[in-house]
Amino acid sequence: MKTLLHTVFGVVLMGFILTGTPAFATPTLQIDGSGQLTGATEVDVAGTLYDVTFVDGTCTAIFNGCDATNDFEFQTQTGATAAAQALLDHVFIDNPNFSSLLPDSRPERTTGCESLFRCNVLIPFHFSPGSIRTAVAQNYSVESFDVASNQSPIHPSGTDTTRYATWVHADFTRSSAPITSTPEPGTMILLSTGLLGLAGYRWQQRRREGSQVG
Repeated sequence: MKTLLHTVFGVVLMGFILTGTPAFATPTLQIDGSGQLTGATEVDVAGTLYDVTFVDGTCTAIFNGCDATNDFEFQTQTGATAAAQALLDHVFIDNPNFSSLLPDSRPERTTGCESLFRCNVLIPFHFSPGSIRTAVAQNYSVESFDVASNQSPIHPSGTDTTRYATWVHADFTRSSAPITSTPEPGTMILLSTGLLGLAGYRWQQRRREGSQVG
């Protein structure tokens, strides 16, 4: 019986531990008066929330002079590629709340991009004298073509994306939004099972004690 009791308590304890699973809010798209997608807030990148703004111009003008790797929010290829994938997964999606405003199948709806076919969103992660390396969220009008690439060629840091119809920079900053915690359905079932088992054990124990007294 002690083994059963320990097992039940273990299940209950595990349920309580797992119940606090982090859950992130759906990003809020930022739309300007002309219907262009200028950025988004609360974008989940590998478990951390970020706000992002799409900005045309040079790396030098956008990223604090663009003369050191620590000018960038993501400073590894892995981190920048994860950010690119997060844009494709959570921002460049056809949102029914915006009817005709479809930033996935209409890449030209993104600020800085004029091409009807493709928008390349550059996320810089490494600086070397005179040049930068970037990951790229390649948002195509055909969703199956979309790709988060970490094989972008090296760009001169003075490259002005306003000169290119398919290029724009993504400026990421940590979001100030709090992380919420919600239970997952499977966890709630596990917890309920543990509680029911505990209740059943206690009922049987009281019944035996009553029989012994009688």
